[in-house]
Order: sequence, then structure tokens, then C-alpha cells
Amino acid sequence: MRALLILMLLLADPSLAFAKPKGCMTKAEQTVEWQIRHGIRLREFAFRCDEPPYNAGTLAIWRRIDATQTGQFQKMTDSRAKTFEREFPQTFKSYIEAWNGRIIMRYRDYYLSDIDCIQTKRQLQDIEKKGFKAFTTLSARYKPEILMDYRTCQ
Repeated sequence: MRALLILMLLLADPSLAFAKPKGCMTKAEQTVEWQIRHGIRLREFAFRCDEPPYNAGTLAIWRRIDATQTGQFQKMTDSRAKTFEREFPQTFKSYIEAWNGRIIMRYRDYYLSDIDCIQTKRQLQDIEKKGFKAFTTLSARYKPEILMDYRTCQ
């Protein structure tokens, strides 16, 4: 009888089926967020640095990394989606798209220099050589902006 009552409540109000928003991100969730932002930055810079006037040869390296690290990148994406679904149950897909768009536009509009492209190429080469651990180490540089965007769960 209790199970039937719970089922009736869930059918009456589907929002009850979602996890309750915490209004914060755990440290693990914040780590995933800054890794995703670093991945977006690397991807955008790899595309832009590969074009004139830089011609840094970064796009081919990024594509190899993306191909070899697909599983790790998918785990991060799935974890992030669960966090956003918890925090924004009705609109999490559009919220993720809005954040991704904000991040992409930031790095597409970023004024690049030769030094940016040289540094991006070095990072990509390091990740290609050392694997996902190098990616996670480099992504920690983006921690401060995540801490400004999301409150840490206590």
C-alpha cells in the first residue's frame, strides 16, 4: 500500500522524482566543472591557433587527444549532467547549454597571441604524451573561476 501511495504522489507531481537541489557543488563536482571548462578552452584554442596567422599545428593534436580520451571526457560530461539535473531539474539541459555557450564565447572572443598558441600547443603535447593525468593537473588552473561561480557544499 505504501508503494502505491508513493507512486501516486510521484505521478501527481513529477518534480518529486528529482533529487533535491543542494544550492552548491561538492568538491568533486567542482573538479569536474573546471576540467570541462579546461577541455572547452583547449578545444577552442586548438581550432583558433591552427589557423593563420598562428598555424601552430594544434588541431591535429587536439583531435588525437579527443579520440584517445573519449571515455574520460564522457564520464566528466555525464557527471556534470547529473549535477546540473539535481540543481536545475526542470531546465538542466538548457542551463548546461547556456553555460557551455558562455564558456565557448569567452574563448572564441579571447584575444590570442603567439604565446597563447605556443602555450596551448605545449599543453596539448603534454596531455598527448602523459595522458589524462596531465589534463587534470592543467585543469586545476581554472579552479578559482569555478569557486566564484558555484558555492562549495559544506
